[in-house]
Amino acid sequence: MTDWQSLATPLWEANEWHRLIDLYQRAISAEPEQLSHHWRLGIVQLIMGEELSGQETWFAAIADRETNEAEIERWNQELAGVIATTATQLERNDLRSQAWLLRRHLYELMPQDLENLLRLMILRIEEELLTAEEVEELAILERLTSGIDTPVAMDLILATIKALFDCPPLYDLLPQLLNALAAYASDAKSYLETTIRRAVSLGYWSSHTRVALAALEVCHEQAPEELEVYVHMVPLYQNIGEYTKSIALGLEYRQKAQELPEQLMANYLLMRAYLGSGGHWAAAVPVLEEQERLIAALLDLSPTDLPQYVTARMYLYDALAPYIADDPRRNHRVQQQLSQLCQKMLLPMPAPILTNFNPDRRCPPPSPAPCGLAMPPIVFATTLSAGWLAGFMSTTIAKTSRFLPILWPRRQLPIPCNSGITIAAMAPISPVLRVRVKKFSVWRSASMTTKSTSSSISIA
Repeated sequence: MTDWQSLATPLWEANEWHRLIDLYQRAISAEPEQLSHHWRLGIVQLIMGEELSGQETWFAAIADRETNEAEIERWNQELAGVIATTATQLERNDLRSQAWLLRRHLYELMPQDLENLLRLMILRIEEELLTAEEVEELAILERLTSGIDTPVAMDLILATIKALFDCPPLYDLLPQLLNALAAYASDAKSYLETTIRRAVSLGYWSSHTRVALAALEVCHEQAPEELEVYVHMVPLYQNIGEYTKSIALGLEYRQKAQELPEQLMANYLLMRAYLGSGGHWAAAVPVLEEQERLIAALLDLSPTDLPQYVTARMYLYDALAPYIADDPRRNHRVQQQLSQLCQKMLLPMPAPILTNFNPDRRCPPPSPAPCGLAMPPIVFATTLSAGWLAGFMSTTIAKTSRFLPILWPRRQLPIPCNSGITIAAMAPISPVLRVRVKKFSVWRSASMTTKSTSSSISIA
């Protein structure tokens, strides 16, 4: 007896469609009662674009057989299994358009198959062809909400979430789709981590901040106790100008935070919301006082086993103190202590993580100012805080900023990375403004260099 499937396997791997048709036709002639040959012949015809011939092959296989409803259902299940297996194989071979075509026919055969529906949607998104109209046509939301008792693999749920964030035409439906998928998530932690990570990336690195916030709101509804959602919702609401919402979430986060690192992060975000909104300066002062007590407790505790993401955020805990309290000596001391604590926790890390760290990196000296507009050094007393200096420089330069774009077009702003307190330009001006607080003097210089090897940001 001929093993037709063994003969077909290398032809499938080589995408030899014409030879496969010839092979399955010979198999049908030799074993006409074997329906799997008819199923696979019809599938190959579909792949080659002969959709009508493929469907006729399937119908002809059962046309002359005595059937009943149970038998037809069994054949449909068998055909659906062969189509799904073939589509998965085509996906592995990166034949997405052919795989989509098969899954589209499988949808017509088994519209209640949620796994096929989700894979069909993912394929369409990867081809950048899925639209909100097609989602409505396929009744994806309705089928997701009506088939909750059907189990779906967790890896498919996560793959669907990732794909949805890459499909701008579906952003209006994103909250509804995420809510529907949450009902099938057997691992709530993975669902939340994937959704939060994708929402954060969308919120900070694109112009779709409100879409990201809508996704984070879904996570907040699904898991109100998940504090990581607050870490991103508070600043994102502030970034789009919804200051009242940002402050309210900051207060809620502060109330729920129990662990010391969470309390420190909650206070930082609340101070950020207060300072960014304007008119709430006085409210930020008691929060800073509490933050100072918590930082002292953290330094006394001197932990060594905090997660890496907590260690990375430690630099933020006292970052806003210079803008509230005019005490540069204290601010510098606390920042130094936090840096030492971070360093102590970073040193035990594996070598690859620290490969790019270079403590000896220095910024190059500033280039001469163009057009002869040299700025003489200005010396200040050391009792002035970094926050005061930033405000002073912004106010001083703002008066001339309207003339500078005429002299210099869009430039790069080098961000100094040497030791000491360094403040980048905070006013909307074209030249580079460097303020260095070192020992007992402050030097201010303006330059228009674009050759600096330090990190840079761009301003209009």
